Amino acid sequence: LFDEGGLRSPRLEIAHEIECDILDIAQSQAQAAETAKDPAQRQVHLAISAFLSGASLEDALRRLCDARRITYDAQRTSLSKLQAVLFQPSKQIEIISSSENKHITAWGDTRNKADHGKFSEITYAEAVAMVLGVRAFIDQHML
Repeated sequence: LFDEGGLRSPRLEIAHEIECDILDIAQSQAQAAETAKDPAQRQVHLAISAFLSGASLEDALRRLCDARRITYDAQRTSLSKLQAVLFQPSKQIEIISSSENKHITAWGDTRNKADHGKFSEITYAEAVAMVLGVRAFIDQHML
């Protein structure tokens, strides 16, 4: 039934639940940043939020490739590499939209700040927008 389109992918449904749980933690970290009195602690909370949101997005992109049977280099699955295989207008491959592609680029930049210790460059608005945007992306593509 799944192969004929009669059922949704059980793998994507389970992955959706897991990613949403991770995003709940990312959102709670962003909220903790909002109330943190120590500026350094605030930045750590924002970095954790960005890191977790990015990890959820990367996993979602990988699963989206798998579900659509799009090949990618399993040894190099960065956000940008997965994004590139899902959005190739010149090859008529547009699993993600142009707008989503732009958002993923911005979210990737935010995640890179967290990954590379540039915590002070992550804003509260950026972290919250990333959590909400990644959640909406996952809701759209994994259900």
